[in-house]
Amino acid sequence: MHADQDGLPPVRRSPVLSAGPRTADAKRGEQAAPNDAALVGVATPDRRGGEPRRGSPFNSSTTWQSGSYRATTSAARSAERAPVYLVAGIASAAVAAFSFLLVESLPVAAMALAAFAIGLAVFALHGPRRWIASTAILLAMISFGWAGYEFAVQIYILRHGVSPWPKEPEGDVEFEMEE
Repeated sequence: MHADQDGLPPVRRSPVLSAGPRTADAKRGEQAAPNDAALVGVATPDRRGGEPRRGSPFNSSTTWQSGSYRATTSAARSAERAPVYLVAGIASAAVAAFSFLLVESLPVAAMALAAFAIGLAVFALHGPRRWIASTAILLAMISFGWAGYEFAVQIYILRHGVSPWPKEPEGDVEFEMEE
């Protein structure tokens, strides 16, 4: 190839043709497609006859049924399961709120409920009301962190017998200043 004046290779303007007849068809003894029909990017009828095949061969969200094209996308499946996702989102928000209430008294139970609420909310993120699931995740994460802190304080008190922070003296305390 010769370079243009700018030092760049020339641009191909004609369509790219395949190398020749389809070798898989030729090996089986079937009639080979002529070069004109084998243009790259041109839809050809599939071997079953009927409509040309559409869509990406790498996309697993499309299915083929007897020559007709029917797409089953994740959005269609999500619309069918919308009530399930909505119930999961509401349940995760309720469990996260209950976990938040248990933090002070039962931090281990609050941590377990918060983890369960996070799992439910992640499942509910596929639904149409993502804000419910997002709110539940936020509340459950706060609850989980606070419960972990309370649990660590309880373990410290059990091991050492004293609170990690001394209580402030009651009443007015006057400090003497040295001069």
